[in-house]
Amino acid sequence: MPISLSVLWTKALQIADDLNLTTISASNGFLQNWACRHDYVNVALHEAGSSAAVEEAAGHMARIREQQAGVAPDFIYNVE
Repeated sequence: MPISLSVLWTKALQIADDLNLTTISASNGFLQNWACRHDYVNVALHEAGSSAAVEEAAGHMARIREQQAGVAPDFIYNVE
């Protein structure tokens, strides 16, 4: 599912505020490093009619489900 850098930035600042962290700036570098550590990739979307790599997506989803296996649902942020 596509997610913009601004959505990640907003959520990072919200979490920092909830945790009373005042030193987090959520810079582009911070967000890009976070995305890299968690295997999020930058995908360019072209037109609504482009084909999807279903097999590749299934592999990514399986890996994400494994990573989130022990995480409480309250700590998982869903963007739709």
